[in-house]
Amino acid sequence: MRCESPICRALRAELSGLSPAGRHLLAQVICKFDRWPVGYTAGVLADGFGMSRSGLISARKELEKPRPGSKEGYLTHCELVWDEPRRGRPPVGFMVSMAFAFEIGLANSVGRIASIQETVVRTVLSGLPAVVGATGGTHLGKPAPMALQLPVPARLLLVTLWSFADESGVVSGVGFGALARLLNMPITRLRRQLNRLEEDRYLEYKISGLTGRHVPGKASGVIVLRFLHPDYAAWVPSRRELPIYWAGTGYPRVLFIFEDADKIHDDRMLAESRGRLSGYSEGVARDIDTTVLGRLRIRDQPGKEGRDQPFYLYKAFASEPQRPLAQSFLTFKLHEYAACLINHHVQQLVSPDIDMVGQMRDRIERELCSNSTLESVLGKGGADALARWLYTCVHDMSSHIVRELGSKLGLTSTELAAEVGRRYTSFQVFPGSRIGEAWVTFAESGKANSELPRTV
Repeated sequence: MRCESPICRALRAELSGLSPAGRHLLAQVICKFDRWPVGYTAGVLADGFGMSRSGLISARKELEKPRPGSKEGYLTHCELVWDEPRRGRPPVGFMVSMAFAFEIGLANSVGRIASIQETVVRTVLSGLPAVVGATGGTHLGKPAPMALQLPVPARLLLVTLWSFADESGVVSGVGFGALARLLNMPITRLRRQLNRLEEDRYLEYKISGLTGRHVPGKASGVIVLRFLHPDYAAWVPSRRELPIYWAGTGYPRVLFIFEDADKIHDDRMLAESRGRLSGYSEGVARDIDTTVLGRLRIRDQPGKEGRDQPFYLYKAFASEPQRPLAQSFLTFKLHEYAACLINHHVQQLVSPDIDMVGQMRDRIERELCSNSTLESVLGKGGADALARWLYTCVHDMSSHIVRELGSKLGLTSTELAAEVGRRYTSFQVFPGSRIGEAWVTFAESGKANSELPRTV
């Protein structure tokens, strides 16, 4: 689930074509001053925000211009009140405008427990995880040490990614093009900033989106953010990393489905010229369907007229011109879905039967089986059947991971499931560098977010 704190909502908001510098300044003001007036000089603010003085002044002017349909900008002028009388004209400062504060929920943010995402965002921007502006902005922390060395667009991209991430650090459902439009920068520049973040090890994993011939449809890229980064590792729950192996249980067929589908397709093409189908191609093709029709509960099985006729789901993966890319993307997504099931539906993974999670099935169909060509290839209801088959594969992978993790931690699957969300949280699952290997990272602490700071 994405964080709904004011700072994260502001970072995700479409702000009428603001420049990256303008968005960065606005995020800094919200982070460090909350609803309090800002009375520092431009030089002090530039140093504290990690910006140039001229860039800060230009960004402030941009933010003070009236927004479309409003008389106020994102920032508004305000008079500063001092404890002691001063000569001359009263100094003028600025603060987040009341209208924008209400839009992002800044007016009702007192007393919240900060999420992991908000903790990281605040630490990157100010070097501290808590709100430091609650005393009127008397402490102006600089960005975290390594983040301070990043150019402003890269730093803005980093905190924006965290605002889109779920509690496991996964940024999914927002493509690189959408990010570029949101941050008002060309896609080539955005990719350069992503490469910089990857070089500085802020990213755990990155895979570009693609459109497959049949699977996936038009899919956006996915980024997994790194928790164990020196800038903020001290402020998030400690994490463990463990390998998981498929050896002895058989590799999940889905991890080689594009290659297997081509073999079945080629064999069936040769069989047509011989006038008969070989046992290999027909057996494997039907076995893929049997995974769905034979193991799911009756209520979870796909509907089809003539139940004795197979869907031949392998056709969705055959003759893919981008086979290596499509297989890599599918493999990553399956591991991402496995992590989601472990984080949110682990009790279904220790049941002897497959208890389908409808939300996950819907997500798989939406993200992987939405290509309009699937109906012509698989027939009516084929996309639904394919999503259910993929769900079954994810369930098997997730159940195996839970069993193996439990064994490594000295727990049964049931005992581990009881601790997920309390002692063990924020699971991430990645494909390993070798065949038959996966890596699992997770936070080990008390109840999720129990050690995270509280806003003031």
